[in-house]
Amino acid sequence: YLLTPDIIPVIENLDVGAGGEIVLADAVHELAQQTPVYGKAIDGIYHDTGDKLRYVQAVVDMTLSHPEMGGEFREYLKNKDF
Repeated sequence: YLLTPDIIPVIENLDVGAGGEIVLADAVHELAQQTPVYGKAIDGIYHDTGDKLRYVQAVVDMTLSHPEMGGEFREYLKNKDF
């Protein structure tokens, strides 16, 4: 998401959703009732950081693709004794 500051009051007034979390999609939907909201589908890998395992997977994927850290991190994983 690329959000503008006008989402903040919507989030502040949003009811807590399932699992005791504020659901960003609900805030965007609410904002769309007040002002135009634009979206764009992009190519790439979707990372859901809403649970611990998928968060770690996102961090690993991003680190592996990082131009400065990727190679060294890849070597670290190769040499890691699992």
